[in-house]
Amino acid sequence: MTTNDHSVLGRAADRLMDLDSPVYGDERERALVMEAYTFGATTTVYVCIGAAVVSAVLGGLLLPVALLLVATLPSFASMWYARRRGVDLLAMSERATARERRTAVLTLMGGVLVVLGAMLVTVRTGHGLVPLPEPTGTASEVLDDVLVGGILGGIAGGAVGLVVQLVRRRTRPVADGAEDGDDDLDD
Repeated sequence: MTTNDHSVLGRAADRLMDLDSPVYGDERERALVMEAYTFGATTTVYVCIGAAVVSAVLGGLLLPVALLLVATLPSFASMWYARRRGVDLLAMSERATARERRTAVLTLMGGVLVVLGAMLVTVRTGHGLVPLPEPTGTASEVLDDVLVGGILGGIAGGAVGLVVQLVRRRTRPVADGAEDGDDDLDD
């Protein structure tokens, strides 16, 4: 499924989505995939705003801004994608009840205002609403060890996972009519 949008960004979106892929399943499964992605995007927005609030309260300045920008990405990407296909998501959002719109606006704008207010306190006082203790002495050494262990463990776990995936791919029987994933690399 493609659109008449032949721009570089449009072609990239079509290739990224690959809506003709059998991965999306039948019509019912496609509807569920859409619901699942909508749930994931909505959850991402709320988690980013919540994390921005926590970060701003603790005295962060750049992280809250970055999280707020990330929170807007699913909405803008969805609106752009739908507009390419002739659907106006903003117009569709007007179909929501007044209570639904009020809840969304209060949640989103309330979160943004709390973040901006907490950042203002940090800028004016030099510390967050809840200042973090500085790691010193033994706590600093323990934190250093934990972070180094986490990084090394993450790298080792990722390498093991990659090897397991490669071994499974090589030993997995190819289903009838299914394309081997390696063929895609030659395209």
